[in-house]
Amino acid sequence: MITPEKIYSLRQEIISRHPLVNCIANHVTAGVCANAVLALGAKPIMAEFEKESADIAAASAALSVNLGGMNDSKAAAISASAKTVHSLAIPWVIDLVGAGASSFRLDLAKSLSKKYFPDVIKGNQAEILALCGINGHSEGVDSIGRADISLCENAAKEAAKEYSSVIMMTGETDIITDGQKTVFVKNGDPLMTYVTGTGCMLGTITGCFLTAANAFDSAVSAAVTMGLAGEQAAEIFRKDKSISRFAGSMIDVLFKADRDLYINKARYYENEA
Repeated sequence: MITPEKIYSLRQEIISRHPLVNCIANHVTAGVCANAVLALGAKPIMAEFEKESADIAAASAALSVNLGGMNDSKAAAISASAKTVHSLAIPWVIDLVGAGASSFRLDLAKSLSKKYFPDVIKGNQAEILALCGINGHSEGVDSIGRADISLCENAAKEAAKEYSSVIMMTGETDIITDGQKTVFVKNGDPLMTYVTGTGCMLGTITGCFLTAANAFDSAVSAAVTMGLAGEQAAEIFRKDKSISRFAGSMIDVLFKADRDLYINKARYYENEA
């Protein structure tokens, strides 16, 4: 299993290389996602114009796709970009925002995943369960309630096998699996649910890590890193009580996270089938 020391070294590799990550983002959260990529040491480009999206995807080190704020033009740009990176073996991640509530987004997610094999498929419990044909856990883009952890783990494993992708299911405990080995990430804080963009930021920083590591290690590294950012931001919140500064505090942590933070605060464990 990847160690906290290795996660930190991957972060340092991103800083040293400044890879270009193409982020087809959610319009609501594009700004914080771009800042998260910059804070981690990579370079974001937010290209979703269909006529240029394939060219920019081809020039990028990784692609991060977010299904939030969907429209026909964005769907076409996502499809063109996914086709391009698949043909060039450029790694990519798809964030299934709203797939638990929208049949259009769910059908698009399934089509893209079966055609172009994203390295990582990310979603909350409702979104990943919907991908597996298990509905009733969604309200808008959010999960409602908590599905049984064993149900979630089994569904994530089946999805990983069906789509030949690493599945990242986010929640109180993040579940990351390739269908055989599974890692449970415990980092994070409930306050992360009170600001928009934390899930979208996780998708984009997963794209950053994909420029430096394989899909499974990238997903674990991103989940741990984002969870640590949330925990540290929560400590700041408990001092100043400013929820409006919470997302900014996470960006600060992404920028300055050091080796000791990973070594002393990372909390995750592995199960194998």
